[in-house]
Amino acid sequence: MELRPYQLEAVTDAVEFATTAAPGSRRLYTAPTGTGKGTIQLEVQKQLHEQGIKCHIITPSREIADGYAERTGVTLPEDIDVYTRIKYRNLVVSGQIEPPAVLIVDELHHEVDGNVVTDHLAGFMPGTTWLGYTATGFRAVPKMTQKLWRDWGKPHVILTIGDAVRQGYMNLPDIELMPLVDDDLIEVTNGEFVIRKADGITKPRLEAIAEVCRDARGPAPLMLALPSTELVRVFCDNYAELVGVPCLPILQDTGYLERREIFELVEKQEAILVQINVVSEGVDLPWLRTLVDAKPTMSPVRWLQTMGRICRPHETQSRYICTNRNLERFAYLLDGMLPPAQIAAAQQAFDGPSTRSGNRAFGLETVGKFKALPFPCKDGLQGNLYFVTQTRAQESGSALIEQWGVIVLPHLADPLTVRRVYERSSLGEVKWNKWELANTPEDFCGYATVQRRYKQPTPRQLAWWRRSAGAYGLDNATDPDARGFEILPILNDIKLRIEA
Repeated sequence: MELRPYQLEAVTDAVEFATTAAPGSRRLYTAPTGTGKGTIQLEVQKQLHEQGIKCHIITPSREIADGYAERTGVTLPEDIDVYTRIKYRNLVVSGQIEPPAVLIVDELHHEVDGNVVTDHLAGFMPGTTWLGYTATGFRAVPKMTQKLWRDWGKPHVILTIGDAVRQGYMNLPDIELMPLVDDDLIEVTNGEFVIRKADGITKPRLEAIAEVCRDARGPAPLMLALPSTELVRVFCDNYAELVGVPCLPILQDTGYLERREIFELVEKQEAILVQINVVSEGVDLPWLRTLVDAKPTMSPVRWLQTMGRICRPHETQSRYICTNRNLERFAYLLDGMLPPAQIAAAQQAFDGPSTRSGNRAFGLETVGKFKALPFPCKDGLQGNLYFVTQTRAQESGSALIEQWGVIVLPHLADPLTVRRVYERSSLGEVKWNKWELANTPEDFCGYATVQRRYKQPTPRQLAWWRRSAGAYGLDNATDPDARGFEILPILNDIKLRIEA
């Protein structure tokens, strides 16, 4: 297979790192689902083998391992030194496999948060260089994302989602909203929805979800994602007649051969696939074109991996049908590729934006603990401003006041940070400076959210908003409160228009 330009660059970089880095070094690579990370890994392995350097690949599941074998035409993945991770760990620990010079870890996001495989293997392989690959080089919350990056370094981006879409290597699906389950009502514990609570709010909606599947089933193979094993079984046992075809579950204990039989039936549209997570990442199902997402999650990794199942380029346009707030919550992961109007519609689908809009995997490491100040953009989109301040007394008796603003838009991955400093004399006179773009500091220890004495802007501020806010992409037909007004002087000073 001829490699694409970005794949060639990624192979060259990885081979150079593997042959020059100190033993025990690690490097993390990211590229969107379906853009050929497996092909890159096999080429890296091939080039290292040609140099006499032993290189193994470990991956989470048998289906993924078989995919490597199919690409190279061998019968067993082991023939090309590809192994499932648990089996590989056992082989190394028992001494049946000698540790290689280079180990490639596929779907690296499985190997963090204290995962026993790499933690255990590292002790047996101190001289091995590690290469990690994933479509999701982050974790569910900023704290764990920072841990991943400390262990592996910040990701080396092979290809962004935006570049993949623009160059035709990835195809975003048509978006449809069916607001059936408002997951703002589901309790969150340890950063994820409580399954029992998610089941309780989803179960009464199973008939409506079945109707969605029935209506969406026609033109292409369909997968339904549900919150739990119990609901998967309830759905498959009770709603096949309404859907119109058998509803076949794939769960953690579904055997390998049974999975393959189910895939064949779903591909031929003789059944629909019902699952939770087990085929939401790594498994290559290029024929899968419709995803009904009835599994609310707080995990950006799980959501993006699940969405990735229907993003392969194909002659049939794929469809993503969202029944909860997942699209609103994770749209920023799609690198600005979704029209803001679609995100605004998702925010309004349940009569207003989510109360959990501040949950992001990255970008809010320093300000996530502060209160977000919402502001209205055009076309119904809501953004958030984190507005913090610190006052320091000067020897002269004056006070130096430093303020920071972090602007977060739901359709963009990277927040925008601004800063201004002004001085208040002992007589109360204020010397103002304008807002300027700035790099986000490592922390905001000692800062506090800016408080406002009045709930409403002054008449002069309201007049400015109504006259000028629209020029900056804000909704000047909606009067903000005193906190929401703060975005206007910031955008005015940095001369930025929000393209929503």
